[in-house]
Amino acid sequence: MTHNLCSLSVVVPTFNESLNIGKTLRYIRCIDPLVELIVVDGGSTDGTIEISKKYADKVIMNKNGTIGKARNLGAKYAKGEVILFVDADTLPHIEFFEKLRLICSRDHKVVGAGCLIMPRGLNFFENLFFYFLNFIVFLSVKVKRPSIAGSCVAYRRKEFWKIGGFDIERAASEDQDLSVRISKIGEVVFFPRIVAYTSSRRLRQLGFFGLLLDWSKTTINFLLGIKTKHYKLTHETQ
Repeated sequence: MTHNLCSLSVVVPTFNESLNIGKTLRYIRCIDPLVELIVVDGGSTDGTIEISKKYADKVIMNKNGTIGKARNLGAKYAKGEVILFVDADTLPHIEFFEKLRLICSRDHKVVGAGCLIMPRGLNFFENLFFYFLNFIVFLSVKVKRPSIAGSCVAYRRKEFWKIGGFDIERAASEDQDLSVRISKIGEVVFFPRIVAYTSSRRLRQLGFFGLLLDWSKTTINFLLGIKTKHYKLTHETQ
């Protein structure tokens, strides 16, 4: 990887992620050794902190607040020109890292980027559903109202702070809110042929229709300008 490309920091929020965090951090270290790796932990008691310290450049404690607050805290310590936010159970393809460094070095109009996010272990019907959701995200970027999930999304650090980062009062849709706000000062892009694979645990926890209902409620709240204060799927912070 060429050193004259833009520098990259990765922020990973965690809370009792001992089953996932080691694999995720090792994976990121392996595919892009140059990244600055920051973990923001919400008070884990299962060994997550100890595992994180083996691989991360910084492990920061954040015992209270929303996931937006945790991501902002990690971004505060980040030194990279671009900050990639990744959930503890999510593995972005190596090509995503390469594209980020390349496009952010060549095109300074680009302030944000996302890719396909697909849960692992899905059946045929579930695969179709999640590809459809990703298509909706793709369309949202095309119509200049991006709605990119925070589980794998990157922003230029300068522009991220110019708009104030994530809204820490939102327990959900903080990722949609930020991608829309930052798109007003620059271009947000989406890579439809690059996949970040994530856990299907949210789907297994609530079931297909439960997950759809939960997401629908938070999205409707966002569209109506209502800040969701409590979200049952938030697990990364406490």
